Amino acid sequence: MFSWLSLIPFVGKIIDGLSAYAQKKQDVALEKYKVDGTVNVQLINQETEVVKARQALLAAGQQYLGVRIMQYGFVYPLIVWFASIVFYCLFHPYFPQIKPILAFPDPLNQWAGWMVMYLFLHTSVQEYLKK
Repeated sequence: MFSWLSLIPFVGKIIDGLSAYAQKKQDVALEKYKVDGTVNVQLINQETEVVKARQALLAAGQQYLGVRIMQYGFVYPLIVWFASIVFYCLFHPYFPQIKPILAFPDPLNQWAGWMVMYLFLHTSVQEYLKK
């Protein structure tokens, strides 16, 4: 009846392993800011400035009409469309009365795929190329 209680030490070991992994990851991240055994505050401040500059660029890009038209006209409807496809795939087996989601016509389907690929892959490829 209480056989699941024997799993408690196993779960505790898993949690200990995960916390040790997270601590090791933090230690490795901190090592990148150390020079001769001391934390280099100047390097941290430089990376903070880079993040602030990226935020300023994004904020400046929002002011352009073309960026807003692309967001409101293409990207946000694509997000809703793909979210509805995921919703349909998850809940259709349990609620068969849900109507299926139709695909876009041919050129819009390709454009949508390109936009979503750009949104999700662009930053990943940039981060990979930096390393």
